[in-house]
Amino acid sequence: MNNLFSKAEEIKKSDDKQIRNALLVCTLIAIGLAVVLNLTGCAASATQKQDYAVYFNCLVAQARQADDKRSDAVSIAMAIQNMCIQDLNNVSWSAAASSGQARREVALNAVLYARNHPK
Repeated sequence: MNNLFSKAEEIKKSDDKQIRNALLVCTLIAIGLAVVLNLTGCAASATQKQDYAVYFNCLVAQARQADDKRSDAVSIAMAIQNMCIQDLNNVSWSAAASSGQARREVALNAVLYARNHPK
């Protein structure tokens, strides 16, 4: 953790402002993720990752079917968020992660992934 903070300090001293800002954002995201994972004790097993991949891939497939390329991504995410509930039930998440908000965020990521990675 201290290494991440020292890296953030190095980046602050960088000359190129655009690169410095981009690297700083990435470092802060990494620090935030490390803190969250340390606080929650999250260490996903291979099975959990595989179950999540099945759920996410189901949402991506639903997003590709539902996307008319005119609707906004949030509307599509709202429409598909409950379509893969059977796969979601296999994912070992905390109660907070399986909330409606978390499902909407995962569905939105699936829509954006589908749009950026066409078949």
